[in-house]
Amino acid sequence: MTTNQTRTTRVSARVDPETHERITRAAEFSGRSMNQFLVDAATKMAKEVVEEATTIRLTNEEADRMMEVLNNPHPANTRLREAARRHADRKHRHKPQKSR
Repeated sequence: MTTNQTRTTRVSARVDPETHERITRAAEFSGRSMNQFLVDAATKMAKEVVEEATTIRLTNEEADRMMEVLNNPHPANTRLREAARRHADRKHRHKPQKSR
């Protein structure tokens, strides 16, 4: 018989007595253990922070302008063409060999 065990890692924090009391009361009011309350709160905040850091928000006008630029790009200038050539050269040089 196999058991499905989830690995966990301990997280701890030191807080002043006032903060500890506030968290304890909030956990009691929510009907959760302090540990579960802290995990839920930290998880919610982590999701919000990651979403904010990885999401680009545009107004309708900005989105329209972005689409216009993507659909009608300026022609590549000399510096861009040279950068693309250098990238292709490096990519070709570092291409992994297939084993036989």
